[in-house]
Amino acid sequence: MYDAVRIRYPNISLGTVYRNLLLFQQTGKVRALDVGDGVIHFDPVPTEHEHFVCRQCGKVIDLPVRDPEHAKAEAAAHFGGQITGYSAFYTGLCEDCLRAQKTINTTTS
Repeated sequence: MYDAVRIRYPNISLGTVYRNLLLFQQTGKVRALDVGDGVIHFDPVPTEHEHFVCRQCGKVIDLPVRDPEHAKAEAAAHFGGQITGYSAFYTGLCEDCLRAQKTINTTTS
């Protein structure tokens, strides 16, 4: 995101971009995601939904597969506490990495 913003505003600092992303997060305009790679990702879709994380290239892709309210209700039926949020991550290889892997396997066979 920083690189994209710098095209339009070449003198903008990384700190300014992060401060604004954190402000957007606090106001509900973006959602911060921690997918376990040591980097905080900012999702422009702040509503609850699922994600796919490529374990090869690190790409994070939105997956609007399931109804979050149904998933929370289903989990709550088996949990004595209070569920206030929902986030799910699927992992594997994205289409690009899978295609590249198949190309490598084909050329080495």
